Amino acid sequence: MKIHQLTTLILLLSFFSCDRIANKTKEGINRGGEVVGESATEFLKVFLKELTKHWNVKLYFQMTYKKTA
Repeated sequence: MKIHQLTTLILLLSFFSCDRIANKTKEGINRGGEVVGESATEFLKVFLKELTKHWNVKLYFQMTYKKTA
């Protein structure tokens, strides 16, 4: 009977440990995505500013969204 209780305890602890690790991994990946997005945005801002400043280039972006039925 003791071995059954010990096995159950080990399985429960393993399950909760894996769940905690999975949540921390997910949080880390989400934070990494935020950092990459912020870095890319900052890079584009500086790049476009320098491009228009030194090359006298004017860029126009048109954001369109077509809803398909």
